[in-house]
Amino acid sequence: MKTPNVIIVDNNPAHRNLTRYYLESSRSCKVCSMVSYDECIYRLGKNPDFDFIVSELIPDETQALAFLENVREISSSVRVIFFARFNDPSAALRLHDAGATDYLVKSSGPDMGVAELIKNIRYLTREKALDRDPAPLT
Repeated sequence: MKTPNVIIVDNNPAHRNLTRYYLESSRSCKVCSMVSYDECIYRLGKNPDFDFIVSELIPDETQALAFLENVREISSSVRVIFFARFNDPSAALRLHDAGATDYLVKSSGPDMGVAELIKNIRYLTREKALDRDPAPLT
């Protein structure tokens, strides 16, 4: 199974760096980080070979929905996970309906909930590998 390539988009440097640190130290993915949706879209346009985008949900949900649309135009295989500071079930539902893979809420714990994020990325990576290479039926 290939190591997934992940983009982290978070305008808060402390959250961005901590998320990157935990993801890299788990040795479960290759990570690059971005400050903005625009930077991410530009990078994705240059190299659409990313598996996941982990994005902090910015307060303007309209921008998040436009971001999802832009990602889908570049690559339909990239999975977008919103890693938000606030639990907003209605926003989570709208984002999921628009194509987001998941909506996780950062915790107040020392790892900010990154352990749950790592678990989801591992699960989704295995699921994607199974979709590409299904086991033969016996």
